[in-house]
Amino acid sequence: MEIDFYKQYVGEMPNKVYKFSSVDDNLIKTLEESYLWLSKPSDFNDPFDCDSNFISFNKNTDKKLSFEITLETVSKAWGVCCFTQEYDSILMWSHYANKHKGVCLGFDPRTSTETFLLLKVDYVKDFESSEYFDSKFKAIPHMMITKAGCWEYEQEMRIFKDFNGELQFPKNALKEVIFGCKATEKDIKRVIEVIKEKGYKNVAFRRAVKKKDEFKLDYFDLSV
Repeated sequence: MEIDFYKQYVGEMPNKVYKFSSVDDNLIKTLEESYLWLSKPSDFNDPFDCDSNFISFNKNTDKKLSFEITLETVSKAWGVCCFTQEYDSILMWSHYANKHKGVCLGFDPRTSTETFLLLKVDYVKDFESSEYFDSKFKAIPHMMITKAGCWEYEQEMRIFKDFNGELQFPKNALKEVIFGCKATEKDIKRVIEVIKEKGYKNVAFRRAVKKKDEFKLDYFDLSV
């Protein structure tokens, strides 16, 4: 059932998805214990993310209030982990990897479809609600994955769970670690050491470097 749901809203499973992060104690802990963090939508930087107003209950006014209260309560328990399909984005490095000082982790979601049940975010121009009593199977995903078009540069895919906090991932899912162009040697060493010590296998390490004559980044393999 989950895979059918996935295929309906995403299509084919991507070969790789990426997650930007600062290099800090939280990142080290997630690598040591091999888990992803499911955040509450209320903690996101987009105030319209997972907004309950994306769902309307106008076709059954008798149940409207109770459904609205239930939806608001349930949505606060949800957990979301966000990924992108693009690692080569100067804006993403700036906004989500401590101004290019952090890392970008590359995961192969095909290693665990149970963990990486990803939904592709739908970027829209206008705010429109979906009627719950027409189809709850359309209305609920509409609330979960709809964002304003100004966020389209993120090319986001996201995991949704009915809980927040830690979500374990298999170590063989981590395939690549890319360090930002301003990452320090200390942080690079720290991340590589924990990945080696904790038994991750066949992880490629790369580093971003500014191009001298273009507003672009190059990426070079690191020998470790």
